[in-house]
Amino acid sequence: FHVPKVIPLTPRVRLLEDSATNVSLGEIYELECQAQGKDPDFPVKLAIFNDICDHHVSETLLTKYLHRMLPHFDDLFQFRTAFTTHLALSSFLSYAMHVGERTPHKLIFSKQTGHVVSCEVRPGYASSSGVVEATCTMPFRLTRNVHTFMTHSGVEGPFTIAMAAVAQALTSHAHEGIMTNQMRLFFRDDLLSWHTSKTKSRLEHTHGDTHRRIMQEHQVPQRVDANVKAVMDRMSALAVKPTSHTTPSPPSAIQQLIATATSADNLAQMSPTWFPWL
Repeated sequence: FHVPKVIPLTPRVRLLEDSATNVSLGEIYELECQAQGKDPDFPVKLAIFNDICDHHVSETLLTKYLHRMLPHFDDLFQFRTAFTTHLALSSFLSYAMHVGERTPHKLIFSKQTGHVVSCEVRPGYASSSGVVEATCTMPFRLTRNVHTFMTHSGVEGPFTIAMAAVAQALTSHAHEGIMTNQMRLFFRDDLLSWHTSKTKSRLEHTHGDTHRRIMQEHQVPQRVDANVKAVMDRMSALAVKPTSHTTPSPPSAIQQLIATATSADNLAQMSPTWFPWL
């Protein structure tokens, strides 16, 4: 029976002999997961997510609430159609602009019309480059309750078609120039505001600091061009590419985004504050 060398410091604190040759079963498991590109905690996260979905949060929570509020089927149908279409437009914007942290409290809609209010639509910028980057693994919020209320046919139909239609409209040859100019104006002002918020707390007294600040401001046009190109490319990827011989159909990119947003494996990886089970 091996006993490592022990140096007692207090009745409850002691130093134990260790060796670089020692390895634990947990370390072996983590190394294997790292080699395969897997999260070591994924099985636990998935089990917790499934337990919450099965025993604590119903997937019909939103549906029941709206059924009580809209007892007539014609009103419910109109509400669902408006909600689905508006959520598709909001989801399109969230994906194209890499708007993260779409928590339940940011999914606001009118109880009368079903129109979705897009609040706190702010792109996430990389601190080093000032280029829009994804701060969330989910392209948009399409969790269980939202999907159940819209129904599978609603997601595959109006939701998908609305995303493809707005992408087609904004990136068509007739409107691409207008959209590009609008995006340039938006990113110019937003990047200047973002840069100011990052540097306003810094005290710059020397000429060198002022020179660096001016140089950073001169980088804004390049950053604007990079962001506009990235956003327009993402929009174009979702647009329908009609041909003269085939009937236009929603691109597979939208279907892949929906599959990503509704995957239980992906939802289980989200932070608890995102409420992925809701």
